[in-house]
This record gives sequence, C-alpha cells and structure tokens, in this order.
Amino acid sequence: MNTTTTTRPAPYIAALAVSELFVDHSYQRPLDLPRARRLAESWEPPLIGVIEVSDRGSDQQPRYAIVDGQHRYAAAKLRDPKAVLVANIHTGLTPRDEAHLFYEIDAKRTRLTGWDRWNARRGAGDPTVLAVESVVEDAGLRVEDSPTNGSVRCVSTCEKVLKLGGQPLLRETLSLITEVWGVEVEAFDAPLVHGTALVLWHYGKTINVERLADAMVDVSPRQFKAKAVALREYERGSLPKLAALVIVNTYNRTKGPKLDKPKDFTKRSPQAGVRRPASLAAAS
Repeated sequence: MNTTTTTRPAPYIAALAVSELFVDHSYQRPLDLPRARRLAESWEPPLIGVIEVSDRGSDQQPRYAIVDGQHRYAAAKLRDPKAVLVANIHTGLTPRDEAHLFYEIDAKRTRLTGWDRWNARRGAGDPTVLAVESVVEDAGLRVEDSPTNGSVRCVSTCEKVLKLGGQPLLRETLSLITEVWGVEVEAFDAPLVHGTALVLWHYGKTINVERLADAMVDVSPRQFKAKAVALREYERGSLPKLAALVIVNTYNRTKGPKLDKPKDFTKRSPQAGVRRPASLAAAS
C-alpha cells in the first residue's frame, strides 16, 4: 500500500502591512473590540510579538489570513492604518489546515494565571499592586497564594475594593475582618471581603462598626458564605452583593437602628459621609 506524506515548506518571518492581512471568520473567534481598543491604548511594540498567518496566494487580496493574532492586528489598525506587523508566514495551507493550526496554537498556549500577572505587575512596580500589598502588610497579613492563616489570596477583590474606596476602604475592611475572625484563612474569601467592603462603603458613617463587629463575630466565615449562596434562591446579584445583604441582615437583627437594603451597594448612601477611625472618634 502506498502512503503519501505531504511536506510543506517551513514558515518564514517577514514584515507585513496590515492592509495585506485579513481574518477568516469561518474558524476565528469573534473580535473583542473593547479588548482591541485597550491593546491599542497600551501599545508596546516589544510586547506585541509575532503573529501567525497563512499565505493564500498572490491571486487573493488581502493575501494573508491571520491564524493567531487578530486582536493585535485590530489594535494595530486602530493605531495606524499603515502599520506593519512581524509575521510567521505559513504556506501551502488550506482553510481547514489553518483552522487546525489555530486550534493547536490556542490549545498549547500557556496561559498566565492571575497570580502570574500579579507577580509580574509587582515586579514592574505597578502602583495598584504596591498599594494593595502595603495595606495588607499593615494589617499584619500576607499577600500570597497559600491556603494558610494570615494569607490574603483574593488580590483581584482587593484591587476592586481599592478602586471603589481607595486604601482607606481596603484598610477598614481588613481591619474589621481581623477584629472579628483574626487571621483565619476563610475570613479572607473573596465574596466575604468584597461584601464587607460594599457594606462599609455604602453606609459610611451611618453604620456602627462596633455593633457590626459584634453581630458578625457570632457567625463563622463559612456560614456567611453558605447563607450568601442560599440567598440566590430569593435574590439576584453577584455573590459579593449577596454576602453584603447577609451582613446587613445580621446587623439588623441586633438592637439599634436598622439599615435599608440598597439595590446598588457601590453607590454611597446620601447619609454616608466620611467616618473617622474609631480611635480618633474616641479621642475627641
């Protein structure tokens, strides 16, 4: 029996104008335009790398089908319609071959984890990362991907809290949690940290933090999370929002003025104001 092995020429590197490139949507994923715009705004040539293309032949214009790199291509076009990209050019491929190559590249690509990105940003001196880690360390905690007491792993959540209310909100959130549960690792679960921050942010000075701490101490972090998950049956929203509602419910069961439940915790209550730290309030 005769067998035939198809040997294709090895790919080669060349610079191609974006006008020579196109995307075959019969196998390519849809373009994420916001992603392309972000890439265009933060464009750094050394980080763009080499795109993978297939030469469809001189009788087709545009000539080169993008196999890998359509968002870099779109970003380059947004920046400059006459831009040039470095490409690894494959020849002798059918559209089916291109689709297979696209799959192989995507499947074998090593994707960065959230921690990989965080560590890289730390190394680059990212001010947001440094701000988060400064607050965490001041609270007597550690930023690390380890399920041990004293470790804060929810760095993405911490970044959201920082964006919402700056270092003061993150500091107050971690201070409250450590006052209630110490350095127990489950206390720093993302939904609970985020939910606590949402409550502190929305109600501001209208909430009695000492009363809140006394209310929360009787419920374990695991119970808070379980109640938030169970609340999905009756309430709509993200897990952090549901955790915030559970915290409010817990607070309202104690003696004293009750809190109204907002539709959006990220919007401050008109009476929120700016609450002074308890130490300053006691000194006045």
